[in-house]
Amino acid sequence: MKRLLLFNLFVVVVAFITHAQVTNNFPATGTPIIGGSNYMSIGNRLFFQAKNQTDNGNNRGIVANNLYWDSAQSKWTNGTSASFDFALMRFEAGGDIGFFNGPSPNPSARQTFTNDELESYRTVTIKNSGKIGIGTANPAEKLSVKGTVLAQKVKVSQAAADWPDYVFDKDYPLMPLDSVEAFIQKNGHLPEIAPAAEIKSAGVDLGDNQTKLLQKIEELTLYLIEQNKVITELKKQLQQQKQEICKLQSGLESKD
Repeated sequence: MKRLLLFNLFVVVVAFITHAQVTNNFPATGTPIIGGSNYMSIGNRLFFQAKNQTDNGNNRGIVANNLYWDSAQSKWTNGTSASFDFALMRFEAGGDIGFFNGPSPNPSARQTFTNDELESYRTVTIKNSGKIGIGTANPAEKLSVKGTVLAQKVKVSQAAADWPDYVFDKDYPLMPLDSVEAFIQKNGHLPEIAPAAEIKSAGVDLGDNQTKLLQKIEELTLYLIEQNKVITELKKQLQQQKQEICKLQSGLESKD
């Protein structure tokens, strides 16, 4: 069964390529119209172009709806006399893939774009390295997003050894509060926390930042525990002093 399906798929692809090499002139009212001088279209809406026919040869081909590369104008254009919304998948130099889509800015006229003008409609880029850019043609990481990300849940994995439970180890070197105060006065930020200038230039690693914040919370908990011990001892001493004062007052009153 699998071999039969693969054979049928092969026959369809060969037939499709064969049709792409000629111009077909079916009636405009008929079902699919296939043909074009430097592209293949279906219904004059879905366009296919090959490497040496698109974008001055800089790209590897396109699959598009309502848009193709017009070599006569050296521009991207829709295939009708009226403008429509468009969507384009472009196989780009270096093995990258670019996705573009946009609304028609002028529904009453034919629409054309230069390459530079088309860039403003780029939505997604997949690099040959596997990096994906949303809203950017040059993703710096596995996923780069130019804009706001809305999610119901984000999960960042961390190695167990990096999670700051070590703060509660007996030999953890907790910085004295007077040293923390001196550091803040000198540097303007907490120890081991990146300053604002660094965040502005390099961004923030959510996983590392969350780990550091938890570390500081746990350190703060230790400070509070220690201060609570001091306060409890002071209350105890104060209570003892009150009792001694009461005894002294009682002794003086008895003498009177």
